[in-house]
Amino acid sequence: MREETVCSKSAMSRTLSIHQEHELLMRLEKAGLTKTLAQRVITDKVLAGKIVLFIRRGGLEYPYAPSPSQLTAMKIMGENCFGPEKLAECFDIVLTEPELRKITKIPFSEATLQKHNDTHILFSWEFHITRHMNL
Repeated sequence: MREETVCSKSAMSRTLSIHQEHELLMRLEKAGLTKTLAQRVITDKVLAGKIVLFIRRGGLEYPYAPSPSQLTAMKIMGENCFGPEKLAECFDIVLTEPELRKITKIPFSEATLQKHNDTHILFSWEFHITRHMNL
């Protein structure tokens, strides 16, 4: 009788190659990653996501401070506000300072935002996706 190896679906659809995993671990170990720290990432249900978010933001905890206009829009629009944070996360990019400056002023009044907060999505419109696409 022949033994067969059973692979889980997650093992078959990997994001990183074994080489990339190896290089990443070597770099982290060189930066001070220990067995104890690695185990914390493995066992903590939130820590791995925080590390990925930190990397996604270009090594900054908070890449920008929302302007008063953005804070007001976020409060009014709630989940329907697609600001810089969501934009960067969805497109897996880091926005540049000039891109962030372009979207600090929301061009709609509070009354307009309140009128449309359940029917519209506020999107960071000055973002140029073609800069981030591999064309």
